Amino acid sequence: MASKYCIVCSSRLNMFSTFVGCIDGPICKSCLKHMKCVLTPENVESMHNQTLNEIRESHGLDPININENVIKANAIADGQIPAESSSEAIVPVEEVDPELAAIEAFTPTDSITKQIKFDDKSKQVIISKFRHIVYSPKVYTLHSYNDIVDFEYEEDGHVVTASGMGKALIGGALFGGLGFIGGGLMGRGKVKGDKCTKMGVKIIYLDNGKHETVYIPFIETSTKKNSFSYRVNKELAEKLILKLMDITKIVEDEKALAAPTNDLAETIKGYKQLLDDEAITQEEFDMLKRKAMGLDV
Repeated sequence: MASKYCIVCSSRLNMFSTFVGCIDGPICKSCLKHMKCVLTPENVESMHNQTLNEIRESHGLDPININENVIKANAIADGQIPAESSSEAIVPVEEVDPELAAIEAFTPTDSITKQIKFDDKSKQVIISKFRHIVYSPKVYTLHSYNDIVDFEYEEDGHVVTASGMGKALIGGALFGGLGFIGGGLMGRGKVKGDKCTKMGVKIIYLDNGKHETVYIPFIETSTKKNSFSYRVNKELAEKLILKLMDITKIVEDEKALAAPTNDLAETIKGYKQLLDDEAITQEEFDMLKRKAMGLDV
């Protein structure tokens, strides 16, 4: 079967690829993300009836030309034109997918499981929804620490520890989080019983404007709680939760540092408007500005 290609980056699509079709052809998930397309059902339906450049224009982007080889290869894959008898269909030269290149260059500072890896230097994380994987950049998506929305640690269907971040951030706990107080986690304590049949961490994160969930399992079969296996996996799950808490603190600290700067800028902007309106003199403006900046007046 002939392959189809993204009409933006010319990357080859397969049965595992996520893409949205428009009048001109398919657009891969990475390109949709870079175009800042939010994939709600309504938006996807609308894109089906638009050309590529109509979509780009609606997002304030300049028009682009589609590779002619891509158009031909996609037409062959759709059966609109016959494949060349002398050789296989023309294969477009694939451009470098910027997100894939970033994932390939990703150097984690912390890697607790194969499904999620962290880089504190760039404040980015790569996530895979595949539980049992051999490392391949194509099974991961790249996100900033700001994209982490909520998380919780579960045993046998009971929430042991939850961040409650969802409640604070979007008006309702996505997991029924129990609260995030003073940099600490709230939980419901230990789960009764001498065996654990399921242990894992759920994480909600933003991907292309949509909330996505990944479940990272640590125990999937009946395991005695006094066993070495249980202790090791529990330590790993707790280590992941603590890492996510560290990320929460990093994001909160950055917001706290940014807030005074934003307030100061708004204050000075207000003084400048008064100066422009001739409500205050230049001397008064200079004095107010220095005072707002904490300088001697």
